[in-house]
Order: sequence, then structure tokens, then C-alpha cells
Amino acid sequence: MGSPVIAIRINDLIDFLADKREEPLKSKYVELHSAVILAKFLSKQRGEEHWIGFPAKEKKRREFDKVPEISNFEDVLNEFVEEDSPQDVFITPEHQVKNRANEIPKGDAFQLKRVFAPDPDSSLEDQIVKYINDVIPNKYAKASGTNLVLLLSTRFSGEGFLNVKNVRDRLKLSEFPFDRIMIVTAERDDRIVLGEIWPGFGAHYYTKEEFNSLNG
Repeated sequence: MGSPVIAIRINDLIDFLADKREEPLKSKYVELHSAVILAKFLSKQRGEEHWIGFPAKEKKRREFDKVPEISNFEDVLNEFVEEDSPQDVFITPEHQVKNRANEIPKGDAFQLKRVFAPDPDSSLEDQIVKYINDVIPNKYAKASGTNLVLLLSTRFSGEGFLNVKNVRDRLKLSEFPFDRIMIVTAERDDRIVLGEIWPGFGAHYYTKEEFNSLNG
């Protein structure tokens, strides 16, 4: 029986996204771009190529052998990937993907959520704090082993700077269901930022050229 995770190589997903420039701000494509950032970062940190996995629909298990035959990854996303899941993507070492003795390849699980300030009277900081403190605990049950990644749209909210220290200080995490809170964003100067708000605190910054050169 195949794995209940549909996995794709980083460069194959990059090639797929290269043809989607006409709709770059659609949530689905923003999430896929962010998955590439996470996978490239973990590949570099661990010195091994990682694949990007997506939770598969249980009812499609018997048809997993058809996935390699589908040339358009958009069709795979629409037909096989489970959208209603506490995990949006799994970033998995290549050797785990190829080890089909495991039902689910071991790796890092992430829930990706795009966050932005919808109106001038709501700051991005306020929106993030409200989302983490009020929305997340009511929306998700405990999901051990899963990290929340906030995809911050600072360049489209009119805010060029976010004080993540203020965000951290305002969080109430007694009912928070995930193991970690991370951020991914592209700043106005086109730097790519990958950071952690909780339980650790820090960030990595890359220019586009530096990020494009990252590999395992």
C-alpha cells in the first residue's frame, strides 16, 4: 500500500509554480511558495535533500499508483490532496520518502495560514495576535508534532515592518494546539524571512539570490 502523503521534489514544485505567475497572490500558490522556502531551509540545515509532502485523501489510497502518471501537478492537488487537515504540508528527508516500509514518512508537519490586515483600522500585529489567541484554539484540536506557519503579507497590508517581539509578548498560549509558531514573509526589499516566534525566537534573512542558491 502506498504512503498517504503525496510527495514532490523541491525543484519540481518550483517548476510548477513558475507557470502560475498570473495568479501569484492566490492563497494556494502563496502556501506552495512558502512550502518551498521551508523545504529549502531544512535541506540546507540538515545537509540532505527534502521533499514536500501533502496529506492525501484516504478514499484515494487505491489510486496512488496513478499519481506519477499525471503530468499536471495541479490535477494531483485537486484530485488527491486532502485540504481539510491539521497538516497542510510535510517536509520530509528524501530517504524517508523512498522508504515505503513506513505508512507515513517521518518529517516535519506544518499548518500554513496566510495573515494580513484587512482594513486600515486593523494592524497586522493586532490581526496576528487575535488569530493566535482567539481563532486557532477554537478551530483546531491538539495537533502534536505540527508547527503553525504564519504567511505574513506585509507588503500588501501597507506595513513594511512588524515588531514580532510585541506579537510574542501579547500571546496567550495555554490553549494553543501546535508545537511551534513560525513566520514566512517577503519584505519590501525582497528579502525572504523565515523566523520563529515561539517557543524559540529568531529569524533567518535571505536575499533572492541567497535563497535561490540554497540546497541540501
